[in-house]
Amino acid sequence: MAIFKVRCFNDGQWDQVEPREVEAANAKEAAERVCGIPLAEGGVMGRLRAEVYPQYEAGKKKLFYVPH
Repeated sequence: MAIFKVRCFNDGQWDQVEPREVEAANAKEAAERVCGIPLAEGGVMGRLRAEVYPQYEAGKKKLFYVPH
């Protein structure tokens, strides 16, 4: 398992909480644990729900969205 940093969004707007650290098998699992709902790797900015990156690699961000 790896440690990820997760920043949550509500309808594309940052929730103003600093990134949370979570241990997970992958970025998607980390995003779903912190933001609490099933997520998709593709979508539109208005449905952005999470930004995730490995603990020491902020340049490797992945974005997750609320599925349609």
